[in-house]
Amino acid sequence: YADEAYLEYLPAEQQRSMVDLVKKGKNIIVSRTFSKVYGLAGLRLGYIIAKPELINKVQRYSGDIPINQTALAAGRACLGDEKFIQSTRVQNEKARAVLTNYLDAKGIFYGKSHTNFVFFESPVEGKIVMKKLKDQGYLIRIWNFKGKDWCRVSIGTVDEMQGFVKAFSTSFS
Repeated sequence: YADEAYLEYLPAEQQRSMVDLVKKGKNIIVSRTFSKVYGLAGLRLGYIIAKPELINKVQRYSGDIPINQTALAAGRACLGDEKFIQSTRVQNEKARAVLTNYLDAKGIFYGKSHTNFVFFESPVEGKIVMKKLKDQGYLIRIWNFKGKDWCRVSIGTVDEMQGFVKAFSTSFS
């Protein structure tokens, strides 16, 4: 199984898809979504690429989820829109840099990201971070990994990330 939800965030020359393995008849399922780079998370639209017999097996467990015609139309409109993908990628990079530049300046360790989120070490207990940021209008996720809390911050616009950095800085400097 290969989850390629964030593949489009990479420049085309860096993208490595497993779809060619499916074309070669390998027993692999590749999943993609319109939730990330296309910004259609609310429509809950995605797809898989696999051998027909694997798709038939997966389909047995998909339940009675109705097909949303609006979501399908939006997905069709997105496919192949390289100009939009490039624009999204550039705007995401600019906004992500607001956060990572701040983290660099403060010496806070974070995982290198090409996606629309950044993980970084929580300066204090995660519950405290979540509460203080929520009080300022920012919702984040906290993940515990090997006994340490990590903040997962989704990337918004440049202005939103500047606001987040200000809120975080005033709470945890």
